[in-house]
Amino acid sequence: MAYIMDLIKQNILNIIKNSTRITSIIQTIGLISSENLMLTGGSLRNVIWNFQHYYREEYELEDCDIIFYNTSNLSKVYEETIKNKLEHLNPDINWSVKNQARMHIRNGHNPYTGIYEALIAFPETCSAVAIDKNWNVISPYGLNDLINLIVKPTPFCLENEIEVYDRRMKKKNWLDKWADLDVKRNATNNTRYKQYGYEV
Repeated sequence: MAYIMDLIKQNILNIIKNSTRITSIIQTIGLISSENLMLTGGSLRNVIWNFQHYYREEYELEDCDIIFYNTSNLSKVYEETIKNKLEHLNPDINWSVKNQARMHIRNGHNPYTGIYEALIAFPETCSAVAIDKNWNVISPYGLNDLINLIVKPTPFCLENEIEVYDRRMKKKNWLDKWADLDVKRNATNNTRYKQYGYEV
């Protein structure tokens, strides 16, 4: 199993390292020494989906979501300062910067203890992935769903706020853009685990 996971991870790294945009983002966040910035979200996920659908790299690119964790400075001004630095270094990217040490407040969660726990609380497993300036990957739910085009709620979301996931599926309408996605949706209380692709 570990060998298979390593192969999946290497496959994903090969895809994103061949993306000029992702490489540019990783190089840019590496220039900010004050925080261990990590790339997550749609910019990362969609590059994989585009590759798997034989789309051009630039198709449906979203804001570049950058996350970090710092409990000593929770101000939005600090986030904006980092964002401004990134914009100065690389103005071609639409940067978004969020300190995960404060995002639990917006999300209505208990405080996160770090990036790993913040990713655990993401709505879907395929998006709960982050990469730092050294191409280190954090993925609490693994990478299988991302590479295999599976969209399903994280266990955290399934247990605590499935309505968040369902709203995102309606809003994003990803199947209209990536037809090969396997999107799990429309759960009921008794059968939700099976309907969302989990074994029970």
